[in-house]
Amino acid sequence: IIKPSGWKAPDVEAEIQRQIEDGAWDEREIELTDAAQVREFTAGAGSVCPGRPEVAMTEDEVNFLGKMILDEVMELFATVHPPAEAKAILKGFIDTSKDIPKPFSRA
Repeated sequence: IIKPSGWKAPDVEAEIQRQIEDGAWDEREIELTDAAQVREFTAGAGSVCPGRPEVAMTEDEVNFLGKMILDEVMELFATVHPPAEAKAILKGFIDTSKDIPKPFSRA
């Protein structure tokens, strides 16, 4: 193991004693990243929040999320197009989009 100059091993006993006396959590205000804030909110709302990102979603979850995204895009297009025109434009985008292969298959 390469150790930088001036490196000292941590004083584990002193840290344990400090945590016993002062508490294990540092009370200083820590600025959270956007991702950390979302994770904290999600966990606080009672949803399962894994320690690492998870890619695996069920087909129903993917369809639900896709529908939610489409609804938002339709609302955006409604700000400048009538409904039939908005749908026609979006269908055109889909019809001319490149095919994207499924990156993996779940076993």
